[in-house]
Amino acid sequence: METFEQEIRRLLAEYHLNARKRLGQNFLVDSAVVSRIIQAADLSGDDTVLEIGSGPGILTGLIAEKAGKVFAIELDRGFIKILEDRFGGNSKVGIVRGDILKIDLLPLFSAEREKPVKIIANLPYYITTPILMRLLSLKLPPLSTMFVMVQKEVGMRLAAKPCSKDYGILTLVTRYYAEPEMLLLVPRNSFMPSPAVDSALLKLTVLERPPVNVKDEKLFFSVIKTAFGHRRKMLVNSFVKSPLGSSTKKQVLGFFSAAGIDPRRRAEELGMGDFARLSDVIHDNKQMLDPGS
Repeated sequence: METFEQEIRRLLAEYHLNARKRLGQNFLVDSAVVSRIIQAADLSGDDTVLEIGSGPGILTGLIAEKAGKVFAIELDRGFIKILEDRFGGNSKVGIVRGDILKIDLLPLFSAEREKPVKIIANLPYYITTPILMRLLSLKLPPLSTMFVMVQKEVGMRLAAKPCSKDYGILTLVTRYYAEPEMLLLVPRNSFMPSPAVDSALLKLTVLERPPVNVKDEKLFFSVIKTAFGHRRKMLVNSFVKSPLGSSTKKQVLGFFSAAGIDPRRRAEELGMGDFARLSDVIHDNKQMLDPGS
């Protein structure tokens, strides 16, 4: 019986293909990690799965054995040919060629609205954050969980706690939509070809509603971005003359006082609730920040 690596090498040779570095193609060949993904996903016939970056379809086939439906998303035309040849006659597999950042995903689920949607993805390192933010903010109905393979450094940031060096913008924005859980650190030799860094497998449990209520979601995210723009600075210094439009230090100190936050603290010391309070205070005083708004 072929190993995953042998199977992928055979398919690449048969279809005259190579892994394309430009597209971040590193194929998972570690059977133990593949099994862990399938086990963690806990798939059933009621599940619809969106698999991002299907490649030659190794994981696709295993997902299709357990899920009710899997949509295999792949950008590379060469691998689309492999997927069509392997799964063209399988009604449980839908093959979609396109860029995950541009595809209109909602029509895919028009017939599956009542079934739980799960996402399984080996994300290209160079566009991990944009893909994550798009998937989480789209609020696909009814998206329940995401299982994502990311660069180890990104995984540490996703799962970070306040007051740690990895805690930052990505942590908070992700936690606004989902609860992250680090499942497994994956060494670079689990892939073919091996990337230059190790990876991490995370589970993101999508929240029915954000953990905080804010008056202006866009402003809330801007406040977080401003706070971490100079993470070693005291918060008051980060916000004075910031892109949010504050004009004087006195005004900024007033915002922190109203939010009950010590302006001498640093961004990494604040939790989600702190940023929500500060955002709402700024929202209520936005005429002071920008008289033209």
